[in-house]
Formats: sequence, structure tokens, C-alpha cells
Amino acid sequence: MDHRRIVAYYDAMSGMYRCLWYRNSGSYAIHYGFWEDGTRTHGEALRNPNIFLARRARIRPDDVVLDAGTGVGGSAIWIAQQIGARVIGITLSEQQVRAARALARKHGVEDRATFSVMDYTRTAFPDASFDVVWALESACHAPRKMDFLREAWRVLKTGGRLIVADAFLKRP
Repeated sequence: MDHRRIVAYYDAMSGMYRCLWYRNSGSYAIHYGFWEDGTRTHGEALRNPNIFLARRARIRPDDVVLDAGTGVGGSAIWIAQQIGARVIGITLSEQQVRAARALARKHGVEDRATFSVMDYTRTAFPDASFDVVWALESACHAPRKMDFLREAWRVLKTGGRLIVADAFLKRP
């Protein structure tokens, strides 16, 4: 997919996601949930990936996290609230950035969760800027997955962690 089509899709679908997907869930997720034993609501299912991935990535309060493909900032805001880490969320959509900034203000984490329009395959960040690169159902949109991986490697600090949860179509 090219960038214009990705932006057009998410901008056109934002109302649907807001009303039908994450409304009243408190997660602002534009990803699938995990329905584990004990999960009782859609909102809990949408929060479960954040809990699981944050544990796997061992995110700590002093970490700086790049949320690559942040959407409206759901995971970034959750990480800032629940863990206290600093999170920089990037997306191709100006509309999503505006929504993410508003949600960060609403939840009082705008000092720890910031958002910008940027391509996660070619960021403006210096080398070794992040402790964690987080990609929750976003890396699939990279036209060339290797470009995403190279950029993640470049911006990760020595000993940094890359966490990706996604679906990829196997092609010959």
C-alpha cells in the first residue's frame, strides 16, 4: 500500500473505529484484542495486547518508546499512564495526530506522550534514540518490511527492544 491509501483509509474509517470499535472501552485501540480466560468485555480485550507486549518488551518508567504507527495514540497513552515511560507516537495521518494529542491532553499525559506525522520507515530521529520500538498491527503497512526493520534498528539504542505484533501475508 502506498502512503496516500493508508492515510485515506484510516481518515475515512476514523468515525467507524471511534463509534463501533473503541467507544467506551478506554483503550482507543485500532487493533484486535486478545480474548483470554477471564476477559469479559471488548475493552478488556483491546487492552490485553498492551499489557502482554509491554511485559514482553520489559518497558520501564525510564524508557523512551517509539510507537511506530500509533493511530490515535491508544497504546502510547496507555504506556504513559500505566508505566510512566515517555512515548513518541508517529503516524502518516495528520487527523490521527490531532486526535492523539487531544486524547493525551484529556488523560493528562501530554508531557509523556507526544505525537507527530512521520513515516516509520524514514524517521527524522537521531540514531540510538529509543529504548523500545513498538509496532502493534502497524508494520504490516510498510510497503517494504525491511525498510521498517532497518529504521527500527537504526533508532534503537544498544540493548534496545523491538516489539511487533502483526499479521503478515507470506508471498513467494
